[in-house]
Amino acid sequence: MDKNTNEGLLATGTAPPLQYEYHDPETGNHDPELMKSDPPRPFTDSQPTVGYDFIPPVGTVPQPLIMQTLTQGILKLLYEKGSHYEGQTNSEGKKHGKGKCTYIDGSYYDGSWQDDKKHGWGELKLRDNTTYRGEFENDFKQGNGKLFMANGDVITTTFKKDRKNGQGTIETTKNQTIQVLYINDTEIRLAD
Repeated sequence: MDKNTNEGLLATGTAPPLQYEYHDPETGNHDPELMKSDPPRPFTDSQPTVGYDFIPPVGTVPQPLIMQTLTQGILKLLYEKGSHYEGQTNSEGKKHGKGKCTYIDGSYYDGSWQDDKKHGWGELKLRDNTTYRGEFENDFKQGNGKLFMANGDVITTTFKKDRKNGQGTIETTKNQTIQVLYINDTEIRLAD
């Protein structure tokens, strides 16, 4: 650009349209006519919305995890809404000490409580007749326990946050004892 063009740009505040030159490296053709285009137009489309429909905001939890967590929380509230508790309570009216809570679906927990949570030794019987007898901590199966399955098998192992973890045994209804290792509920049968 020459000096006069620069001064004109500074005075008017606008730039002339850009000029492009087409160059095809394979054929070596230069054709400025191929690069002429319509003048630029303003962007009129609506901006993308932030949320689950298009772009999740930075730092948010993925939707399936949110739904899973919400569903678990809602189901727990519904589960406990129709429950019946007989036992000790603390000064705030929370389950605390020894007691039995029978839930709306017929399952029950009979054992130790601390601030409305299963804590200490107890028995949890589910509606499919699967029964856990063992240690609880902060509402989770935690520590040593036995799981009496509906099919008659008995699993003895260590639990960590409701999941089987560590070495254990499975006593089958056919009087077999199988040595197993559990890692986050995944069963690995050990060779004899």
